[in-house]
Amino acid sequence: NAVIISEYRRPDLRIIYVNPAFERITGYLRAEAIGRDPRFLQAADVDQPEIDALRLALKEARECHVVLRSYRSDGTMYWNDVSIAPVRGEDGQLTHYVAVLNDITETRRYQEELALRANYDSLTGLPNRNLLSDRASTAIVRARRYGHGMALVFIDVDNFRVINDSLGYAVGNTILRLVGERLRCCLREVDTVARFGGDEFVLVLGDHEDEKIISSQI
Repeated sequence: NAVIISEYRRPDLRIIYVNPAFERITGYLRAEAIGRDPRFLQAADVDQPEIDALRLALKEARECHVVLRSYRSDGTMYWNDVSIAPVRGEDGQLTHYVAVLNDITETRRYQEELALRANYDSLTGLPNRNLLSDRASTAIVRARRYGHGMALVFIDVDNFRVINDSLGYAVGNTILRLVGERLRCCLREVDTVARFGGDEFVLVLGDHEDEKIISSQI
């Protein structure tokens, strides 16, 4: 874990100590970090809600835990798990802050990959059954609330097994991707095309004020 110690009595909590792990994680040498405001690790990326939470904790002199987008010396972004704690002297006065940093980029990437697999079909990149259920439920709720028309369309590719048997699964997969892409291009951004499974696709068409429009779109 990277460790930073900042002196409270110095302007902008200037850094007075970093450990070797800080150099390894951030790419900044100790000499480059000492005397600087720790905020330099966020570079120009200051529009992060977690930064406001961190500033409030510093103002109130209490512990805080946040995850920030930080940047190494070469400009690459990494997800920075930050825990800070105030340090007080024998008289109870605040003297320093200690920050412990963890690079959780790989963990974050793995979590995002799991979320992607949970909601999107790996072959076509379209929403899968799980996300389809959510999108369909949302469309139904909106249709009831606002009195709009909506439709669910189930599409099956006829004789698709013949393609797999005669041309192979690689060709079949390519055709499924093309079918998914063409369906997606025919719909609006507010609509959904999902791969239900195999050669089956489902369209969710919502927010239509006229059922005739739905029929013509289909």
